[in-house]
Amino acid sequence: MEDVRSEEIKTINGRINWSLFFEEYWKKCPVLYKAPLSEPILTNDDILKLLYIQGKKIRKSEPCDITIYDKDRIAIKGAITSKRNRTEIEQFLPTQENDSLSNYLIKLSEIYRFKEYCIFSNGFHIYGHIWRKLKPFFKIIFENVDVSPLGLHTDLFIGNYTKTSFGAHKDNLDNFMFMIFGFKKMLLWHDKLWKDVLKNPSEDNYTLLDYEKYIPYSIQVNLEPGDILYWPSEYWHVGENGNQFSASINIDYLIPSETNSIDTTIENSLRNIIFSDQNIHSKIRYHSKYNNPVHLPDELYRSFTNITSRLNDENLVKLNLTIEWLRKVSAYGSNRSIIENDTKIEIDKDTIIRSNPLYPIHYSVISHKLIVASAGNILVWPNKKELIKLIHVLNEGMIISLNKLYKRIDGDIFIDLEAFIFLVQTLFKIHAIELTDKI
Repeated sequence: MEDVRSEEIKTINGRINWSLFFEEYWKKCPVLYKAPLSEPILTNDDILKLLYIQGKKIRKSEPCDITIYDKDRIAIKGAITSKRNRTEIEQFLPTQENDSLSNYLIKLSEIYRFKEYCIFSNGFHIYGHIWRKLKPFFKIIFENVDVSPLGLHTDLFIGNYTKTSFGAHKDNLDNFMFMIFGFKKMLLWHDKLWKDVLKNPSEDNYTLLDYEKYIPYSIQVNLEPGDILYWPSEYWHVGENGNQFSASINIDYLIPSETNSIDTTIENSLRNIIFSDQNIHSKIRYHSKYNNPVHLPDELYRSFTNITSRLNDENLVKLNLTIEWLRKVSAYGSNRSIIENDTKIEIDKDTIIRSNPLYPIHYSVISHKLIVASAGNILVWPNKKELIKLIHVLNEGMIISLNKLYKRIDGDIFIDLEAFIFLVQTLFKIHAIELTDKI
């Protein structure tokens, strides 16, 4: 085999100059930032809370994108959970009895099956306490590059596994990796090197479990807590832990493939238009007889033409496209909406709220409707100038009691105080504002 070595990793100490990053490194080459953040992007308590919430969802028979790979790389999934199709993963996720993440991880490793394991969580940024920490990075990516048609996404890897359970692999995404705790070595190979020099050793062009003899041709990056590593989609990669406990998260910029290229804004809009009218679904009986030509049922044809006529309704199409675009914009490119805030808090006129001008409430007016969006969640209100003024006032950024806020828009009073409080409760639910006890 030709003696070819891969390029060296560019390493930068301290804070990230994002303008320089997008000019010099984005979609071009890997770069490692050593300790660029003043505080961890996530804490151990954040991760323990996440795993507890996911376990709670699964125990309630709600699907959850979490997988545990055991010592034999057998995957125990939570994504297929339902009342008829349960999974054993629920017994291995933390409960309220687990007082710390480290104790939980150690206790799990004491089970023989999990003496070596990897917990993999997909799209975990949809939980409010995680979203509040990650949204600054979503916003930076979203505002500096073309909007990803498939959105931004997240992954969590945690455990004491020797190496990534599915081996060296290549994804259709650009990747930001944040080291939370522990240490990890990442091995990277550019796709051109992989194909031209290593002769594409992967059978399926995407994964390779036994990659060890190709390690000398890789870029080798040692990560410590607080480090951030970026690599473009052209790079094969694998993580090695050395059987030590570690946790890292990824923020992914998804790239369309030949089989998955439609923008999620368009895809979701079409789905909403098609399935919002139950009348398009007709009862169809098979009428053809043996040895006769099969004819298209009139009922099926009418259902289809009903759909196409709805797609010719300009106002309906524009409304649904606007809703889905606002969903993506307000979640800063996320391909999922953030789960609504279900915190049980009594709100009254003395409650103090906080709004942040860096993360404004987004809105648009379509067909006499006011579309309000925050964290990928949508509210559809009547188009009233008073409601728009309320949004503008909140977007100025403030810490204020509800009573004072209500008086501030006193000249435009359109509802009583009780209804106003309910309105604010709704905004809190979709993460448009926060509650605080300090002014």
